[in-house]
Amino acid sequence: MRALNKSLLVLLFTSLAGCGQQLVEFGNGSIPGGSSGPTVTSTDPLDTATDVGVSRTVNATFSEQMDPATISTATFTLKQGTTIIPGTVKYAGMTATFTPATDLSSNTFTATIGTGAKSAATGLSLAADYNWSFRTPVGVAPVVPLAINLRGAASFGLASRAGLTSTGVTVVNGDIALYATPTCTDSTGNAGASQTCLVKTYSSPMGMSVNGSIFWAGDPFDNGGTANSVTNDLQIAWNEGKNKLDTQPAIAANEMGGKTFIPGVYHNANLGLAAGGIAKLDAQNDANAIFIFKVDVDFVDSGTTLLPSRMDLINGAQARNVWFVTGRDLTIGQGTTWNGSILAGRTVTITDGSAVNGRVLAGASGAGAITLTGAASPSKTTITVPQ
Repeated sequence: MRALNKSLLVLLFTSLAGCGQQLVEFGNGSIPGGSSGPTVTSTDPLDTATDVGVSRTVNATFSEQMDPATISTATFTLKQGTTIIPGTVKYAGMTATFTPATDLSSNTFTATIGTGAKSAATGLSLAADYNWSFRTPVGVAPVVPLAINLRGAASFGLASRAGLTSTGVTVVNGDIALYATPTCTDSTGNAGASQTCLVKTYSSPMGMSVNGSIFWAGDPFDNGGTANSVTNDLQIAWNEGKNKLDTQPAIAANEMGGKTFIPGVYHNANLGLAAGGIAKLDAQNDANAIFIFKVDVDFVDSGTTLLPSRMDLINGAQARNVWFVTGRDLTIGQGTTWNGSILAGRTVTITDGSAVNGRVLAGASGAGAITLTGAASPSKTTITVPQ
């Protein structure tokens, strides 16, 4: 009898201990039945990454949809040591994006997603703070902020709200964002035949090559969160550019060819660059000189293979400081050498053999596609994000 009672006591204490363990797990973010709270599945930059660009966003992707009200600067922080880095936080798809207010310095930074971040479905929090760190290049001074704040769109060579079509040989040195229309067509990428380029890493020597990543609406890695955020940032930047105060007189005859421009904000109803035309942008030995060309309607560059046009930078001018903000469409002709970023209200077309040292961001007013055409190899059309 005593042996039996002892056995019953052991069984009772074992059961109670098991219940206690279940209650502890429930209090730390688990729910009965073994389901757990949300987790961080990936980050960009990766943990312990080095040589991370000083002008970029920091991203965290979750295992499930989160409550947007719990994703803010209170739960997503970036620090250098104990110093908090100011910035803004956006949440879209399943990805939270922290955008520093200014470029980072040369240092080691720690990003944290706190336990205040909660699941939209269950209300459960992260079980513990999620931390990761990365380092920017040693000895690199912060870059002067862009004249127009692109936020999360700064690293993107192309962005469009109505899809992308590439014909011939084209190269994009930068990321691509396609939202809300997730259409990407490489018309010559498959031995001369058409194929989709809705792939995060895409390259075809016969068609389009992307030295970066492609993000689109409904993509499998962050459900379109990055693409949505970038195109929203494009619209903000476009409005900012349109509202810049004019500081220079309108360009005579709506023609840039044969003229030299000093820094400032120019404003025309329409604007163009004639075939064979050369526009010179003179920074007057100021490497931070800004050039902004606002165009209410369209910009047309009429360069041809025999008469290519050029946008020349002289006396310290830099492509990162040159901006073209159009109300509607922008067209770049054949063989053009173009310097400056494009913020277009609608469509952008870049034709055979042109080289664009700048971003090409289309559809800011609501919808707009990008079309790239490259002549047969070795001629190619290139777009490169300026540094």
